[in-house]
Amino acid sequence: MTLSLSPKKFYHLTYSNENDKLFRQEKNYQFFLKKYFHYIQPIAETFAYCLLPNSFEILIKIKEEQEFASFFNFEINGKNSKFHEKFILKYISQQFDNLFTDYQNEYNSIFGEKNLFFDKNIETKNIQTKEYFVNTVKNIHLKPVNNNFAKEIEEWKFTSYNSFFAEGEQQVKIKTIIDYFGSIYKFRDFSSQ
Repeated sequence: MTLSLSPKKFYHLTYSNENDKLFRQEKNYQFFLKKYFHYIQPIAETFAYCLLPNSFEILIKIKEEQEFASFFNFEINGKNSKFHEKFILKYISQQFDNLFTDYQNEYNSIFGEKNLFFDKNIETKNIQTKEYFVNTVKNIHLKPVNNNFAKEIEEWKFTSYNSFFAEGEQQVKIKTIIDYFGSIYKFRDFSSQ
């Protein structure tokens, strides 16, 4: 699977498969999230996510080239920048491929089925405005309510919404969103509308 995601850009990724359930048991959601943060945290910051039985949505920002350069211990300059750019883009795509492969293997070992992930089912949208970013966060968190999996936004366990109100270190970049709204209460009120 090849995803075309570039450093320093924000993306809204969605996966949907109306014919098959992606998550059938609570442990499926938990396994996916564990693998998600294992593979995606090194390449991207996560701002929101929601997992539903037959879909998921995430809002991320791919890290800057310099972070990849430091990680792989190479220097980006004029003469080798094209090589490193291709290397970085391939690495980003590979991390998503690793996530999907690990989840597919786990799913197959439990349910004996194949081919959950197809390129055509994953949609990526580049987010270029703050308004689009904020509305995407809201829409991702409202998915369980809008799809009748929960009556209230905070009832659904497999979304990043509740992490905004939890104590301790979070894997989701909460501070950026709270800073935009000015307070957690304004964020809560906006998300619940």
